[in-house]
Amino acid sequence: MKHLVLLIIMCLNLSFLPAQRIDQVGDKFGLVDNQNKEIIPAEFDLIYRLELHSHETFFYVLKKGNKFGFYEHSNGLKSEIVYDEIINKDKQFFQLRKGNLLGFMAEYSMGKFKAIEPQFEFLIKDEFTDPVMFQMDAASAYKQTNKHLICKKEGMWGVISLNSGEMIIPLKFKEMINYNKYDHYYYVKEKNSYNTTIINPKNGREFWFDYELNANIIDSTVHVTSKYSTPSKFKIFNFFTGEEQFNFTGESYKVKFSYVNKNILQLVEEVEFRKPNGNLESRYNWIWFSLKSNQEILFAELNFKEELYLNEEGGETIVYIKNTFRSSYKKIGIIEGTFIKWLNKSYTRANR
Repeated sequence: MKHLVLLIIMCLNLSFLPAQRIDQVGDKFGLVDNQNKEIIPAEFDLIYRLELHSHETFFYVLKKGNKFGFYEHSNGLKSEIVYDEIINKDKQFFQLRKGNLLGFMAEYSMGKFKAIEPQFEFLIKDEFTDPVMFQMDAASAYKQTNKHLICKKEGMWGVISLNSGEMIIPLKFKEMINYNKYDHYYYVKEKNSYNTTIINPKNGREFWFDYELNANIIDSTVHVTSKYSTPSKFKIFNFFTGEEQFNFTGESYKVKFSYVNKNILQLVEEVEFRKPNGNLESRYNWIWFSLKSNQEILFAELNFKEELYLNEEGGETIVYIKNTFRSSYKKIGIIEGTFIKWLNKSYTRANR
């Protein structure tokens, strides 16, 4: 009895579904619903379903002569038969083409679409290779959400949402927009210059730099390091507000950046100087920066035999200077939260 009730409910639900069957009359095709009522007259040379990952994600393609249109079954919208091509692009999205211009079907809700009319020069990484599509957020069981396309129109580059059809990044860049798939940001490298723009895909905020750089996105901050410039530069920004949190300009280009732990950034800069006897010697500036308090918490000038070292002891984090030649350690501080409780005040820049 329980199964019979379920079957009746399923049948009732099916009776209210829109166009479910392609109907053929002679050599022409149309669409009818479950009661065989005409939805679209049989006047097309071909009608077929175009699908993505699930049966919820589809619509009908209508062909008349050598032109195509579509019927969006979820809202009953039928387009003009004006497209040169409607295809499933690499099983990722539905592409519309008129001549050399491309558009797509924006899936604003599961299985519901609106047409972004052909207007882009191409929606691919370059003229020859893969489509540019990036998953910014989690993927559902049926489809990837919040997908973006890099696009080009009238020679200008931008980024558009595949789900809403809205421009994420305006079409204003002369150089191509690229995507860092590991740290999830866009960037534009200007030709014949070192100028680079980093763009937050969530809100379109831009960070412009006049030097060649490496960038990392860590806990909603963007960490930018100059590659080759002298002096070396390192900056940290809030990736959402654009607020500058840390700005380091070194004395040379020989700077190594690393992370002591998830809360402390370490910069080690080698600076050469000439001694009274004429010999060149190097000193090393060690700088620790708290990523929580956004403050410099340590500055030390060390020689090539010394380095800083952290050790966990009895629930405390102890800061040592390690002599690499003698394997000896000198205790200089204790990290408490985001600060260092100093045993030797000479390791703060204010006391230099």
